[in-house]
Amino acid sequence: MADAGVLLGGLWGLLEEAVFPVSSTDVLFNPYNGIDPQLDLPDGDEVRRANLRSYLESITEPPRVLVVGEATGPWGCRFSGVPFTNERQLVEGLVPFEGRKSGRVAVPYREASADLFWKVMGKYHPWFLVWNYVPYHPRQTGQRLSIRTPTKAETTAHAGF
Repeated sequence: MADAGVLLGGLWGLLEEAVFPVSSTDVLFNPYNGIDPQLDLPDGDEVRRANLRSYLESITEPPRVLVVGEATGPWGCRFSGVPFTNERQLVEGLVPFEGRKSGRVAVPYREASADLFWKVMGKYHPWFLVWNYVPYHPRQTGQRLSIRTPTKAETTAHAGF
């Protein structure tokens, strides 16, 4: 069986090449390469990449299961950088890895599905890896924290990843 560090190191390289450099648009926000001055701290994208790295480094053995979400949510991964995870969980130590908040709001963002996910799945960490099929936040034009289903073109664009 391959070493977890080798697998995750390769994954990080792929993220640096294929996910992090993509610029945000009006309808897709890249949490790893995007700052909204009204919502994010000035280094918010760097914080989110660091949070994701902390999560990946917490996986100490090759994962047995890949858990895939549809896309980055507006109150979870959009601010935490980690799928199925919100800022509150990071700052309150409610997940098995460290992280910081990237949002400007005083109270860290919270997403109920992230709370439920880690309540159920936390005991299985580090045997699984989480990711979003579309690693960006699909939103309505002009509505920063809206939710929408990714388009067929958006999902097709990420099929190879």
